[in-house]
Amino acid sequence: MKLFFCFITIFYFNLSAAENYTVYALNQDLPMGEPDEVINKNFFLTIGKEQGVYPGALLDVFRTLFVLNGSNSMERINHRVKIGEMRVIHSENRASVAVMENLLKGEKGLVLQFKGFRIGDEVSPKISSK
Repeated sequence: MKLFFCFITIFYFNLSAAENYTVYALNQDLPMGEPDEVINKNFFLTIGKEQGVYPGALLDVFRTLFVLNGSNSMERINHRVKIGEMRVIHSENRASVAVMENLLKGEKGLVLQFKGFRIGDEVSPKISSK
């Protein structure tokens, strides 16, 4: 019985660790056409306090890019790339609200069809490397 309980526990933790957290909605200011206007956006995320995310937390944002390899029988290749960072401003048990902190551009970032973050982008807690 103990072995069965250990197996179920390990299986449960492996499933929860593999969960992907995403941007599921966003709100933004209505553009008024003013010169040098800043349009604020709030991003709603499927990650929260249960995953250790609290206000002030920095999250990495990733996008999966799908590319066809034309030289190798049209094989579809997925690239999961970091496109920027978000800062959490509000957190609940399994959801949070964040704002854009940093968008990788130029030499550090890839050329993307859609500039900025969008619904479906993946997020994960930022792990600092020292």
